[in-house]
Amino acid sequence: MSRITLDALGAEKGKYLSHALDKVWLQNGVQGEGEVFILENLPNGHVALACTGGEIGKYLSHALDKLWLQNGIQGEGEEWICHDKGNGNVAFECLGGENGKYLSHAFDEMWLQNGYQGEGELWAKSNA
Repeated sequence: MSRITLDALGAEKGKYLSHALDKVWLQNGVQGEGEVFILENLPNGHVALACTGGEIGKYLSHALDKLWLQNGIQGEGEEWICHDKGNGNVAFECLGGENGKYLSHAFDEMWLQNGYQGEGELWAKSNA
């Protein structure tokens, strides 16, 4: 387990994946615990992104084909495949019913993209 931040790359560089205010969005810079996640390595080789701060106990979820915060790990909807893209950059692929979709910040929105298209699905991972 490690505490990380995820900085969007491409046109959204400088914005960070955030769970502050109990929602999934892009925050300008790191403002506090709302932009810090705990990267949990699961026994099956997948990862989970656990919230810190006021949202502790919640996980980034792609279940039901949407991005949201789920209480605990309920199944594959809270599990991701973390693809190392080099230079500290990663992409997160969904499992289960959303298999093949990626965590995306393209067009300044948080959503699930069909396949890895480029920088819109690329994140700079840093230790927090």
